[in-house]
Amino acid sequence: MKFTIAILSILLASPTAYAQMYKCESGGKVSYQQSPCSGGKQSVIKAQSASKSDLSSNDQYADGVALGTFNIKYERPNIIGTIWFSYKVGVTNSTPYAQKIRAKYNAVDAEGFLIDYVHISGTVPPNSYKVLSDRDYFEPEEKAQVYKWELDQ
Repeated sequence: MKFTIAILSILLASPTAYAQMYKCESGGKVSYQQSPCSGGKQSVIKAQSASKSDLSSNDQYADGVALGTFNIKYERPNIIGTIWFSYKVGVTNSTPYAQKIRAKYNAVDAEGFLIDYVHISGTVPPNSYKVLSDRDYFEPEEKAQVYKWELDQ
């Protein structure tokens, strides 16, 4: 168990902007992992790290309300292997009214399949900017599958 946690810590602590992923096909099953495949057909995918987002700043949420870039910061795995992460997004409200924001961000794999999702919510005062943030966690197997984050429209 300690050896597994140590290996996961080394693999997940890398702050690089890009991570090499392997697409493994064996027995009709497809999996994505950060280490070479043990058998079957292997393809190398150069994927963006799950700590980065494909979301551009100023994604339109509603008239007069724009979401900034979605950012994620992963923590080291805890003693049981769970990986906690914090996430945040800046919101610009250029309307004369307070806006209640509830946005959903999807973590998807390299083929676009949903791995998990998070919600971020809060009230942004009129004519202002506010950063909304929250926390959640992944199991190591889930985090290893995340290719990118997308705003659920």
